[in-house]
Amino acid sequence: MNILFVNSQKVDEFGGGEQWVITTGVGLQDRRHRVWICGRPESRLLESARKAGLDTLPLRFQGDFDPYLTWKMRHFLRSEAIDVLVCNFNRDVRVAGLAGRLARTPAIFVRCGLNLIDERRRYILPIRWFTDGVITNTESIRRPFVQEYGLPDDFVTVVHNGVDQPDSLTPEPLYEEYGGRHVILSAGRLTGQKGFDVLIQAAAELRSRRDDFVVLIAGDGVLENQLQGQIAALNLQGVVHLIGFRSPLAPAIAGATVFVLASRYEGMPRVLIEAMSVGTPVVATDVNGAAELIPEERFGLLVPPDDAVSLAMAIERLLDDPTLARGVADAARARVLQKFTVGAMVDGVESLFERTVT
Repeated sequence: MNILFVNSQKVDEFGGGEQWVITTGVGLQDRRHRVWICGRPESRLLESARKAGLDTLPLRFQGDFDPYLTWKMRHFLRSEAIDVLVCNFNRDVRVAGLAGRLARTPAIFVRCGLNLIDERRRYILPIRWFTDGVITNTESIRRPFVQEYGLPDDFVTVVHNGVDQPDSLTPEPLYEEYGGRHVILSAGRLTGQKGFDVLIQAAAELRSRRDDFVVLIAGDGVLENQLQGQIAALNLQGVVHLIGFRSPLAPAIAGATVFVLASRYEGMPRVLIEAMSVGTPVVATDVNGAAELIPEERFGLLVPPDDAVSLAMAIERLLDDPTLARGVADAARARVLQKFTVGAMVDGVESLFERTVT
């Protein structure tokens, strides 16, 4: 099959949705499908696609309705005989999805890794008109599409995110690097969604009764200055460190004592799957896909979102009970390697595409 992924993310942003595009594209290309990634010129997405050996289609997205861009995309879809078109954002559906309909592309999907439609039900209409289905990564996101937005049951397909553990992984010596203190690691874009402000508040709660830990937050984003200000206001400069964007992240996760996901909402958080896969015990907020990854406490500890006290208590349980931490880590790793691999994810996507095209 000839497959085009369209993702109009801003040039300087690269999150879980963009990583899904790259990982899925590489997996499909390895199975002898031809894959293109369409995005903004000079974007992190296209840079990553080129490094991964994928063909790219740079286009300048201007707005939610762009007849000229739709015409250009229609021409590409027809000239390259694209069998499957996958859109990422609502904008992509209105621009690329329309182009796909005009080009008579056999299969058009929108991939929704987060439930960002909320009450804006008008966004459902372009999905109905211009796509043949929705791909999402959790049952908690699938349900609203069917029960609240009225899409047919077979129109929305869940394909869980997946990761593969590297063939060889050398953990970063973080414990030694930070003077024999426990390392609590978190990672993601520095936005309100990720709840890093709550993690910093939890660090202050822990600091009030112990000094044997540091918190490392990997990532960059619009809230960097605000988070630095919070760290200073709580006198945590030597305790909480913003360490910037890290790639690959797995060595740092493997070298951490505990990995924390403090998000206010999520899809199926890839970074949490990655942490579980390398055998680091996890604490996560009880939101969306995190709860599907951790259905029982033996796989990790769940806490309510926006609750710094509960988050601090859960982290402390793992720091103070190495037997619990090791048991949680081992069970979580076994679960991920059985159910949440890249191979299983690509199987699900490929099967859906083949059923729809044929």
